[in-house]
Parts: sequence; structure tokens; C-alpha cells
Amino acid sequence: MNKVGSTIGYLAAIILPAIVLVYYIHVVAEAKEQALAIARAKEPEIKTLTDPSTGLPVDPVTNMIMGDGYATVKKECARCHPTTLITTYRADKKGWTDTIRWMQSEKGLPIFKPETEEVILTYLTSYYGK
Repeated sequence: MNKVGSTIGYLAAIILPAIVLVYYIHVVAEAKEQALAIARAKEPEIKTLTDPSTGLPVDPVTNMIMGDGYATVKKECARCHPTTLITTYRADKKGWTDTIRWMQSEKGLPIFKPETEEVILTYLTSYYGK
């Protein structure tokens, strides 16, 4: 009886928890595999944002309208400050020109080539004008 009792005790203390642990690991691995299969099966949804007033696409990174001159404005303006300063400000051509002149005199913005400045001002007044 003593040998039977020790065998049962051994089963209860060592083998049974090991079986439960192996079963738990198996269940977790199966759940992970199922979750990965579901994730792989779904196509990522690509949303194209569109500006309601122009119908043009909006860059999801900069939140700026991707119209004529966008690449120049992104290159020249977004390298120094957040684009929310552009997208939330409204001005006519004189107001945007004054803003550029202020940045050049107070913030060290280099003078643009005339054709670059014209592209920037046309973009800003067309899409973020008063």
C-alpha cells in the first residue's frame, strides 16, 4: 500500500501538472495559429483621403492636399515645421508672402528662387487661401 500511495503521490505531484502544462501550451499555440491565420487572410484596407472641396487626394502623413505644387511645399516647408501650421492657416497671396518674408527675416528661412516661391505661393493660396 505504501508503494501504491507513493506512486499516486508522484503522479499527482509531478506528472499531472506536467500534462496540464503541455495541454496549456498546446491550446495557446493553437490559438496563436488561428489568430495569425485570420490576420493573414484579411486584406489591409487602404483608405484614400480626399479633400471635399477640391476632390484631390490628401496625403495621410502630412494631411496636405496633393495638388499642383504639393511636392515643392512638402520639400521646402515641411522640413522645418509641422504641416498643421500650413493646413490650419488661411491667407491670401499677400498674407502668405508676408508669412514667408517673416520666416526669412526672423527664422532664417533662405530666399527661394522666384519660380520656387511662385509655386509655393500658388499652392498655398489655391488650397489654403482665404
